[in-house]
Amino acid sequence: MANQKILSIVRAAIDEVRRSGKKELYLDSAHFADLDHIPGEVFELTELETLSIGSAYGGRRTNVTEIPSAIGRLTRLTTLVLAKNRIQHLPPELFELRSLRQLYLAHNDLTTVPDGISSLTELRKLDLSHNRLTLIPPSISDLLHLETLDLNNNALASLPLTIGKLDRLIRLSVSRNQIKNVPLEILSQPTEAIRNYCRAVLADQTVRLYEAKLLIVGEGGVCKSSLLNRLAYGSFSETETTTEGIDIHRWTISSDSIKSFRVNIWDFGGQEIHHATHQFFLTKRSLYLFVWIARSDEVDFDYWLNIIRLLSNNSPVLIVLNKADERIKMLDERFIQQRFTNVIGFLRVSARTGAGIADLADRIKRDIVALEHVGNVLPRVWVTVREELEKLNRAFVDYREYLEMCAGYGLDAEHADFMSLYYHDLGVFLHFQDNYILRNIIFLKPEWATAAVYKLIDTKEVIKRQGRFTFQSLRQIWSDYPVEKHVQLVELMKKFELCFQIGDSGEYIVPELLPPSTPTALEWNYADNLRFEFHYDFMPSGILTRFIVITHHLIFRDSYWKNGVILKRSDTRCLVISDPFNRKIQVWVDGEDKADLMAIVRERVEYIHGTLNHPAVKEMLKCVCSECERSDEPFFFEYATLKKFYFKGKGEIPCSHSAEDVSIERLLGGIENTRRSVDEEILEALKMIASKNEDEESVARKANEILELKPNFMGIGININEIVRRFFRDSRGEQRDDLALPPAGGD
Repeated sequence: MANQKILSIVRAAIDEVRRSGKKELYLDSAHFADLDHIPGEVFELTELETLSIGSAYGGRRTNVTEIPSAIGRLTRLTTLVLAKNRIQHLPPELFELRSLRQLYLAHNDLTTVPDGISSLTELRKLDLSHNRLTLIPPSISDLLHLETLDLNNNALASLPLTIGKLDRLIRLSVSRNQIKNVPLEILSQPTEAIRNYCRAVLADQTVRLYEAKLLIVGEGGVCKSSLLNRLAYGSFSETETTTEGIDIHRWTISSDSIKSFRVNIWDFGGQEIHHATHQFFLTKRSLYLFVWIARSDEVDFDYWLNIIRLLSNNSPVLIVLNKADERIKMLDERFIQQRFTNVIGFLRVSARTGAGIADLADRIKRDIVALEHVGNVLPRVWVTVREELEKLNRAFVDYREYLEMCAGYGLDAEHADFMSLYYHDLGVFLHFQDNYILRNIIFLKPEWATAAVYKLIDTKEVIKRQGRFTFQSLRQIWSDYPVEKHVQLVELMKKFELCFQIGDSGEYIVPELLPPSTPTALEWNYADNLRFEFHYDFMPSGILTRFIVITHHLIFRDSYWKNGVILKRSDTRCLVISDPFNRKIQVWVDGEDKADLMAIVRERVEYIHGTLNHPAVKEMLKCVCSECERSDEPFFFEYATLKKFYFKGKGEIPCSHSAEDVSIERLLGGIENTRRSVDEEILEALKMIASKNEDEESVARKANEILELKPNFMGIGININEIVRRFFRDSRGEQRDDLALPPAGGD
């Protein structure tokens, strides 16, 4: 039972509602975390329109495990917040609250949602996130006014296709589930695309998609293309040419359970310069063959297995030793599989003699048909349109022609866009709908587009000019590509973050082709710099060159090379250098607004990390003790550690080199100025809200509803409820112990 003190406070809150005639009652979990049941007096407040027990915005969970049947008395409720409790079941009486417009049940222990949910026909918002739900009833389609449905962080294996009937639904969140009945590529799209898919499947004949990618990767010279030809076509040529970029082949296989299974084989060139583009095609729903040969130099297993694990989100890998008829080298297979758990097998073959090919083919068939999401249901018309596009046997089709084809099968422009987005994510063809220039072309053969990119970056004249080219030079480089498509191909390179235009000169540059060494004439004043570093467990290639592309508008006086760049904003400059051998990116910031420019650097690097599935990286700050200030090899603190110490109220931290105590505030290098400006902005907003709301609970609720907060330069989250508490404490004249914003609250 909740202790008597807690219950007395709850009853006092209830009495206040009775006396004042208010129609809202808030029992925030921040103050009532030890509450273990909902007192019966709550259900005597039959005039209530809003009831909140727990919290919709953070804080600890209460110990409340059930909703009493008496909840059915509160028939005037329009908003019911029962989030951040430990509720296990929903009573039938809950579904008698026919006036409910908002229902928050997040962060509980629910495993099922009864069909009775369909009775709440006035609901606009339903939050069921962070529970243990395994099923959502199809009757949810009766909630015709529903606008927001949050199902994040549950154990759902399927999504009711009747969601397609919810025409007013504008926000559907389903991440962190195990949904199998809707394609992964659809689930990653906006709400309207998910609804459209569900609606199409309900209304149309359907087919199952038995298809997956087989991606063949490895260093150059290991005869990947020969292996592909032996595997898919039973042929071999001693004069096999080197793959430039990507080749795509279709291989139809069968298994005991599936008569016809389409394998799209992607053969990747091994040249390092091509890896920057490969990342856009190393995808899920794929099986990987990492091909190597036993030669005198060491094979970089670490690089290839890391890049596959990172970019494909841990897709399964078969390690294949080719040329086994010439030379065999033993591997520590157990060690490799302990480190890379997605490695599922080791095989030896010879593309030249055919030895081991049958075993490899059998293993591929067994593993590829077992991939998750194989056999997804698609509307038959989607498959029909794809087949018609493939029959064109063209490299690309204009968007207008695509829409005309779709219209012939009864699909309007909106539905056609959803379908192209799905096939884009699946890797069938490329259609960048969010780009004004690329929106007007659909690349039916991705290898045609990427071949143009590789042809450019492999051209001797472009290499000689250190990556520079113009549209005039493209007429010769891309002589076998339509001139009118050159603009879109360059835009594709910009989309891949491979190049940028140099001012208004009409000249473009590919940073990957720049000299790698730091210019000897580089001038930089290292005194009084803010030092920051990114330390990687595994550092994917191309991070710095992509960084150069997306920050080119800030480049200072053409100061950039393959592994470095100088940026300038106002009176502050920043030197960024990539050190791939030590797996780090180093940053020096000099000037008055160090924090602001550093914020830009971190935001851009974090964006790139996001496109790489967030590689393991530590953010490091240089020590500023007297010894480290003089040292060529100073100590670096891990930023996460500094943040932890800071929020624990620690003012200093010892340097591991000098043992001196160092000011954490000084280490953060200007962060306090940024934090105060955010603090003042929030407090001004709170004053405005408080002028229209009397109590702390109301202000907290309104603040959470209207304030859209972003982390500042150091990525510090903000707990609005705590700021509101401090605001009211200050307004009552109580002593202020800390101006710093508190961290966001947890569970």
